[in-house]
Amino acid sequence: MLALRLFACSFLLFASFFLTAQPADSGKEEHLADSARVAGFQRALAWYKQDSFAMSRAVVDSLAHDAAGNLIVDSLSGLAYHLAGMSYYQTYDDINAVPQYIRAIRIRDACFGAPHIDQAHTRYNLANSLQWLGRPDTATYLLREAIDIYDQLPQKDTTNWLRSLKLLGVIAQENNDRELTRNTILAMVSLLEEFSRPTPIDQYQMYYDAADAFEYLGQREDAILYAGKAAAAARLLASPSQEADAVNIAGNNHRKTGAYPAARKAHLRALELLGKEAEKPSSFHITYNHLAQVALAEGKHQEALDFLTAAAAYPSNPEFPAMAADWPLLKAAVLEAMGNDDAALNQYEAGMKALAGNGVQGNEGALRMVPDSIIDLHFAINLYTRRADLHARNGRFEAALADMEETFLLQDRQREGVSSDGSRYALSAEVWPWYDRAIGLHYDLYKKDGSESHLWQAFRLSESARAYSQLAALGRQKMAMGRREQDLRRNIARLERAAVANPALEVERAEQQLRLELLLRTEYGKEAPTPAPPEKDDLVAYLGRHHAGLVEYHLGKERGFRFYLRPTGELEVRLLPPADSLRQLTEDWIAAISESAYQIKSLRTEAEQNALDRKFLTYGKVLHDYLIPESEASGDAPEQFVLVPDGALHFLPFAALPAGNPAVPVDYGKLEYLGDQVELQLAFSVRYLLELESKPAGEFSTDLLAFGPSFRGSASATELSQARGARADRVLVTSEGANLPGLLPLANNRAEVEAISKLVPRNKVFLSEAATRQAFLRELGDQRILHLSSHGMVNATDPNLSFIAFSQSGDRVAENELLFFNDLSFLPLNAQLVVLSACETSLGPVVPGETVLSLGNAFAAAGAESTLSSLWQVDDAATEQLMVAFYRNLADGHSRAEALATATSEVRASQTFAHPYYWSAMVLHGASGPVKIAKRRGWWVAFPLVLVLLSALFVVRMNQKAKKRPT
Repeated sequence: MLALRLFACSFLLFASFFLTAQPADSGKEEHLADSARVAGFQRALAWYKQDSFAMSRAVVDSLAHDAAGNLIVDSLSGLAYHLAGMSYYQTYDDINAVPQYIRAIRIRDACFGAPHIDQAHTRYNLANSLQWLGRPDTATYLLREAIDIYDQLPQKDTTNWLRSLKLLGVIAQENNDRELTRNTILAMVSLLEEFSRPTPIDQYQMYYDAADAFEYLGQREDAILYAGKAAAAARLLASPSQEADAVNIAGNNHRKTGAYPAARKAHLRALELLGKEAEKPSSFHITYNHLAQVALAEGKHQEALDFLTAAAAYPSNPEFPAMAADWPLLKAAVLEAMGNDDAALNQYEAGMKALAGNGVQGNEGALRMVPDSIIDLHFAINLYTRRADLHARNGRFEAALADMEETFLLQDRQREGVSSDGSRYALSAEVWPWYDRAIGLHYDLYKKDGSESHLWQAFRLSESARAYSQLAALGRQKMAMGRREQDLRRNIARLERAAVANPALEVERAEQQLRLELLLRTEYGKEAPTPAPPEKDDLVAYLGRHHAGLVEYHLGKERGFRFYLRPTGELEVRLLPPADSLRQLTEDWIAAISESAYQIKSLRTEAEQNALDRKFLTYGKVLHDYLIPESEASGDAPEQFVLVPDGALHFLPFAALPAGNPAVPVDYGKLEYLGDQVELQLAFSVRYLLELESKPAGEFSTDLLAFGPSFRGSASATELSQARGARADRVLVTSEGANLPGLLPLANNRAEVEAISKLVPRNKVFLSEAATRQAFLRELGDQRILHLSSHGMVNATDPNLSFIAFSQSGDRVAENELLFFNDLSFLPLNAQLVVLSACETSLGPVVPGETVLSLGNAFAAAGAESTLSSLWQVDDAATEQLMVAFYRNLADGHSRAEALATATSEVRASQTFAHPYYWSAMVLHGASGPVKIAKRRGWWVAFPLVLVLLSALFVVRMNQKAKKRPT
């Protein structure tokens, strides 16, 4: 960080020379800069060059005022205050630099009618000082303004755009915002290597920052590559110390890939370079620390202690105070490896004092850091988790849990400071193992002493450890999305998909993502804090209102847990197998559902069908016993289960779990299932459901917006997805270069949409060629129900390539005929229910601490109160039958959960689709209550009016006849 500050100082100095030559916008100035003031400024600049900053400032203030003391608003006054700010900055006095820059900004904004480079320069400098003062949000706002100004200049200022990116990357990394760091570095490196002529100092700083950022992101090869480029630039500068810093980054990344000899060689080379230039003693401290890390990794504990002793002879970097905590944490790790846990504990507390200064509270052995005093949250989380591990290993479970609670508190602070889903996913995954560990410790303490408080704490942590981004999206839905944000999100979605086939577009995507990040941070500020886990009384009240029991699952690496909260408020827990075991069991049962399926009558031999049925029953029964609480007395049994899945259980068709103890041969039409015994509702978390209930009621222009597109090709959705990565322009192509044929026609989707439109008369329906993506985007906004009956496909590798298809205009599929997963982030959606009558719309990768990245969940994040989506490739005819029955029940006033349960029963009763493969794929997420649908007026409503009209007609005819009679 010292190098960063020195670089910034040198840049500001060079900028001051450049600014003296900037022409004034005389049409906007009240005063012209006379020769006396110009001469005065030259004197101030001369003092500045001689490091006589106080003398320089004494001259500067007089330049901006006339003899009467009135402020002169012209370009020279703005330049004078800019120079004053720089003079304070050079002496590390950012507090006094800030007001000088603010004065310069006000004067320059008044002077220049159009965007001017001077306005951008001062904003950049003010952002730099505010960053050093711990004001990253305000600094980000100013950087966005500076970048906008640079973009509007007739001649692009590439150098300062680079420096703005560099500073933004520093802010992002300090805030542990991985997505923003990645986007910033990609944009910076591209700009540096393709569009600018950088000086050696620029090259060094940009390449060094890129190497540091790639190390933070875990991209080891990239980190080593750019560390080498930084070292080459340092040699051009004849700066051995800067070369040593770059070589140290390379060595660090060699160690993290297990290449210990290469790491040791690099750090010893850094020591050799530092011996030639002893001006940076903190670099010796850092290098010996790195050598200690290598020795520890190699199991050479005494050598590691020797390197740490050598490191202690040099100071840590004063410009980066968190580095002072690195040495005690490293020594603690060595001491733990040597079995000296008590001494290690002392080192952890020394690290706390380095991170929080006077903001450390508590007794020795149990110190805590006041969150507002911590100078590096990511470092503090690392410290707490490592100390928690030490406590747990020594049987001090309460102390370990206290450290984990501090970790979760700091993690929430980090997540509130980022604005992209990618960064949230990374932060959630990073701390999820500690939630798993804490839940297990609370369970063990509960089993040990029977304390209900530990059981409730375990459940509270299970709630906190899931679906953070869905909750954040629910908060964002309360804010209107502006046109600029929609345009940026639309461009980013397009570039994300295009970059799969053309990686060169990744830089453009990063730049667009960067603009979105800046927009979100400056217009909306930080994320609103997510709601705390609900209190027991709130939970019991919710379950009472819905006559429901809550079943929530947590699947850990070593064991899982099933929490069951009865409507009366009693909480119980059951131990489950590890996540991998339940994943395998789930996959085996789903495979058994598919393999044993048939319509009306099986064409297999009796022995073959019995074997397949036995697999279905065996796996299903094991899952039922693990996952579903035992039946209660009829008077206390809940009418509904609210199920909160985890891991592979997101893909489980709970309704099809066999009940009782059936045997082969199986009559699937008469078999009793879990869905027959109780209504089922899936949820991301209970607090998500409570937040949904608090949303204000929407206003809807229509009850139903439905699409039933037509297709005329021969490709399945799976084939289209496999070929999706290679494309030319907007038309998808196969890897051989020929255009991909269109999608296969759906035989029943038109009939499905026509049937449900009769059940929901206040509707807008688009069928066949009219059911286009353009019509969808144009009409979407204030419909109570959105229904899409089409092809759908999930890409398990990259969820951004998962799609729902709309009508194709020809016999080929074009890009603008598909709605992709990442298109959904900018949709103006406010529906109570989204029905995705398409294949696999509930599938996708699972992010630890979050949920499934599925199309259904993307619609929920965009604003859907509930979604009905599919777990596998559904049968077209069976789905039509189920959908019509679902809407008929919904129109009759049934709740969403009851309408689905009744519809599946009706489909099973048809015999043709009695097997669960045909009816259990559709699952309901989110709110489960009724949806108010306007009914079509019956004939009896119009009958009185018709009677009145007929009577009137009769009277008129009688009067006419009376007039024709002779007198």
